[in-house]
Amino acid sequence: MLNLRDKITYVKYNKNKIIIKIFVTSAILGLTGITLDSKLIITTRDKQITELKSKHKDQVEDLEENINLLDKQYDVLQDKLDGKSDAYDKVVKEKEDLHKKNDELEATNEKLKKEVENFQQKRKESDQSSKDNKSKQIINKNEDKVENDESVKEGFYSDSDNGKQLLGTYELTFYTNNQSSTGKSAGDPDYGITSSGARTQAGVTIACPPSIPTGTQLEIEDIGVRKCMDVGGDIQGNRLDVYVVSDAEAMRLGRQHKKVYKLNN
Repeated sequence: MLNLRDKITYVKYNKNKIIIKIFVTSAILGLTGITLDSKLIITTRDKQITELKSKHKDQVEDLEENINLLDKQYDVLQDKLDGKSDAYDKVVKEKEDLHKKNDELEATNEKLKKEVENFQQKRKESDQSSKDNKSKQIINKNEDKVENDESVKEGFYSDSDNGKQLLGTYELTFYTNNQSSTGKSAGDPDYGITSSGARTQAGVTIACPPSIPTGTQLEIEDIGVRKCMDVGGDIQGNRLDVYVVSDAEAMRLGRQHKKVYKLNN
C-alpha cells in the first residue's frame, strides 16, 4: 500500500502524464485541423473552377475555337507571305531579263539603222551613177544625131511661125555666185561678174558652150527664156548652166534634160 507521501507523488506523476498526453493530443488535433482546412480550401477552389468552367463553357469553347481559327489564319498568311516573297523574286528576275533584252534590242536596232543608212547611201550612189550614165548616153545620142543630121547642124529644125529654131535636147545644170560653184566669195572684185562683164541675173543668165555665141537668147523647155552671158570650163557640147540665187535651189533642181530653142532676134 502506498503511504500518503507516495500517493501525492503518484498523483503528481499521473497528472503530469495526463497533461503531456493532453498537450500531445491537442498538437495532433491542431495539425489534423490544418490538414483538413487545406483540403477543404483546395476542394472548394476546384469546385469553383469547375463551376466557372461549367458556367462559361460556351465562352471558353468559343475562345478556344477562335484561337484555333487564328492559328489557321496565321498559317495561311504565312504561306501567302512566303508565296509573295517567291513571286517578288520572280518579278525582279523577269524585270532584269526584260532590261537585258531591251539593251539587246537597242543594240540590234542601232546595227540595223547603220545597215539601212549604208544601204541607202549605196543606193543613192548607184542611182546617181545610173542617172549620170543615162545622161551621158542621151548626150552622146543627141551629139550623134546632130553630127549626122545636116538640118540640125545648120539650125533648120525651125518653127518659123514662132520665130525659133530647135537646137536639140540639152543637159541642164544650175549654178550660183557662191564658192561651191565659182570658187569666189562675197567681197571678191569679180564676185557675181560673168564672162561678158555683166552681173548675173536670176531668170536671165545662163552659161553656154562655145558653139553658142554670147548674147544669144535661148528658150528652154519648162524653164523659159534665158540669155547666154557666161561660159564655163565644163560647159561643152549639149550642156547649159543656168544661174539661180541659192545653193539650196541649185541642189533641188539637180540635173535635167530639156529641149532648147534658139530665138530669132
